[in-house]
Amino acid sequence: MGKDSKKDRRRSRSPDEKMERKLNETREEKMLRRLEKKKRKREQEEAAKTICGYTDDNNRFGDSNLTQSFVWGKKNRGMEEEERDKHMSEKEKRRAEAERKAKIEEEVEKVKQRREEREKEQAWMEEEKARMARESEEAQHNEWESKADEFHLEQARLRAKIRTTEGRAKPIDIFAKNLMDDDADVEMTEPYKLFRNLALPQLEELQQDVEQHRSLDSANAEFWDAMATVCEDEIRGAKVRVERERAGGADAAAAIEDDIASTFQGKGWRELKDQEEEVKGGIAEGVLDPEFAQQVLAQLRTALAKAKLRDIHANILRSKLARLEG
Repeated sequence: MGKDSKKDRRRSRSPDEKMERKLNETREEKMLRRLEKKKRKREQEEAAKTICGYTDDNNRFGDSNLTQSFVWGKKNRGMEEEERDKHMSEKEKRRAEAERKAKIEEEVEKVKQRREEREKEQAWMEEEKARMARESEEAQHNEWESKADEFHLEQARLRAKIRTTEGRAKPIDIFAKNLMDDDADVEMTEPYKLFRNLALPQLEELQQDVEQHRSLDSANAEFWDAMATVCEDEIRGAKVRVERERAGGADAAAAIEDDIASTFQGKGWRELKDQEEEVKGGIAEGVLDPEFAQQVLAQLRTALAKAKLRDIHANILRSKLARLEG
């Protein structure tokens, strides 16, 4: 009853009385009045946002638009279209229907394009994943092969040391000696000179050993490539000598080869390389007999390999000497 009478008194006040009351109120009363007004406004807003105790953010329906007024947009649009159709001619209706179908087809096409793009993207991702897996597998395989080569090379060097210690060293053991880390055990003879006095079976066995080291010891690729070239030439020469012995004497071709080889003795790699370029130029210009020029190039190839071995051998000896002196 008290509350109702208080509300009635507030309603019965004239605007002048309200104005006079506001003018006479203290600062504290004015602040309290405004706070109470804001509080009532917030309560009204909260009440508007609540339905049966539920809000947009907190309701068991998971509906973020619970307190908003429902508008049946599709129905309204349908009614608008129906009303519009009443005032359209048959021609306009057909055109509108065609436009509607075209729009639907356009939407369908867009959906198809998006699906195709997703499928392409998925296929690309699968392909990229497979490529990365292949690269990873290949990298692991290469690493495994590298470690396997290192292991086999170490085993080959260990066997060489054992054979050398036991006094039954093979030619390959002598060739590989200077490539090992043992500075105390040094082979002073230039590698290609160790081919001398080897019979054909020994040379063929040595060729297999050289190829094995060539495939395993990538750090000394130049050395083993040159050794393979010299070994191949020595085997060819040994076969020629065998045939010559069977024929009962020397032939003119062998004498020519010996003469050609003698012209390259004592020359360095750079000088021999220049001669090789000159011979190739002579072949290109047609000033040299092709058959003779090919014989010269074959001998030059061997001479270049021997010169390379001399340079490598000298560098190894200098390096070992520097370590011993250091």
